[in-house]
Amino acid sequence: MEARRDMNTSWPFARTRRESKAAVPLVALSQLGSPVWGGRDAAALTQDCYLRNAVAYRCVRMVAEAAASVPLVTQHDRAAKLLRQPAPDMAGASFLEGVYTQVQLAGNAFVEAVQIDGRTGIAASG
Repeated sequence: MEARRDMNTSWPFARTRRESKAAVPLVALSQLGSPVWGGRDAAALTQDCYLRNAVAYRCVRMVAEAAASVPLVTQHDRAAKLLRQPAPDMAGASFLEGVYTQVQLAGNAFVEAVQIDGRTGIAASG
């Protein structure tokens, strides 16, 4: 029986009383803040929901990339050239990705064709 009593004292849930230590009271104080809501305009919603949320950003980007990969066909040579290279340093697919992203975020997109000084062609700006 003695051996069994020795085993119980090493067991964490033993019935023997252990030395009790004085507990120090713990107090946590915190101030509840008011909720912080973002703005309701398009720029604030874009900042809060699109740029700060990796999942939303990736979803919008995937849809824009897929839509930009669909070839646009036109019978007008100048419009086709503008779609292939909308600016001197920009490819057509990246321009269309930007347009489709803007359509998803704001509901519309505007594209303007402008002529750059000293150049013969036109360029698109969005």
